[in-house]
Amino acid sequence: MGKILIVCLVLLAKVNGLAALSCQTCEEVVCEEPPKCKANANYVKDVCGCCDVCAKVKGEDCGGEWNIHGICADGLICQYPEPPSTTDDGLFIAPLDPFAPGTCVKDKKARRKRRGMSFAGK
Repeated sequence: MGKILIVCLVLLAKVNGLAALSCQTCEEVVCEEPPKCKANANYVKDVCGCCDVCAKVKGEDCGGEWNIHGICADGLICQYPEPPSTTDDGLFIAPLDPFAPGTCVKDKKARRKRRGMSFAGK
């Protein structure tokens, strides 16, 4: 009974967590003048991939669903908290919030992990 309840709660959380990102085509978007970025920050594209925005620097929030919190500057990666603990059967006790931010940290050539899966890129 307890296992079924846990599985149902996880599935319910996933269904409630579904969301969509709606972007105009880049031809329809009028981008503002790119902002002046902090030292060590390069330009990256915004969440819709159209306009230049400043990359996040060490210690700033980053990532989340669709990189809504931003993309880390060159030489940094977006590090997320460890996944929640699991039961003896390997079931997650609590799902991660896909919109929760990570933190930009120095890239030590280690592969990033998010929700137990490896990610490539920035």
